[in-house]
Amino acid sequence: MSNFNDPPKPLDPSLYAIADDDAKFLKECTGITDDEELKRHILTVQAEAYVLPGNLAYPVVLDLAKKRENAIMLDIGCCLGNDSRRAIADGFPLHNVLCSDLLAGFFNVGHKLYKTTPESYPLAFFEGDIFNTDFAFAETTTTTIPKLSTLTNLGQLKGKISVIHGSAFFHLFEDAKQRELAKILAQLLSPEPGSIILGCQAGSKTRTEVAPRMFSSVTWNDVWIGENGLFRPDEVEVHAYARPPTDDEIRATTQRHDDEYFWLTWSVTRK
Repeated sequence: MSNFNDPPKPLDPSLYAIADDDAKFLKECTGITDDEELKRHILTVQAEAYVLPGNLAYPVVLDLAKKRENAIMLDIGCCLGNDSRRAIADGFPLHNVLCSDLLAGFFNVGHKLYKTTPESYPLAFFEGDIFNTDFAFAETTTTTIPKLSTLTNLGQLKGKISVIHGSAFFHLFEDAKQRELAKILAQLLSPEPGSIILGCQAGSKTRTEVAPRMFSSVTWNDVWIGENGLFRPDEVEVHAYARPPTDDEIRATTQRHDDEYFWLTWSVTRK
């Protein structure tokens, strides 16, 4: 695995590829209509983001936004905020979405990518370390949901978040930290039936020295329910399935394990 302080491998523009649906979405957001201009724009912003230090349940998420008044969505480890922007474009109210990451750098680059500003597109962002107690669970007496842009710690949203999204995030941490992260997110999740935590990440059929951070669909299920899980089986429903990674997903990680390697997509839903 590469060290964060190692110089990054050079970007290869020849690997540029974008699905028609994604290109259409970016054109609508940026106002760029020419394919070559869009490519240049993406590669320029990609180069800036690259040097910074550094799902199946989706219809349920959109349905919650329609049926549950003031449903809050947290995009943890949001990076540029792509997934949040897509959910907003598909109907999740912008003022009810909160992005969070360790540093604001990538999120700020997201404004450049989509040609927005905090004023023209006021998507709330909260910078901090999810493992820092003062950030995640400082003491609070808040009983109502505060305005997301005024948060002082995530503890103000404890038990109040309807949707928690974390993609390509868990596998950044060792096993114990992943379990700790799962516990933190479980405490933030609303107790209302249908509230959901979802995401995707690199996975492996077996735990090895080469892939110590990766879970299989079975072992990931055990993180959430069962003898050593966070919930009783009657409290939540867990879905986790493995599929072959796309080329983009392979390039998004520093590890590739041939037949052992897959992309794990999952959700944890309150019953």
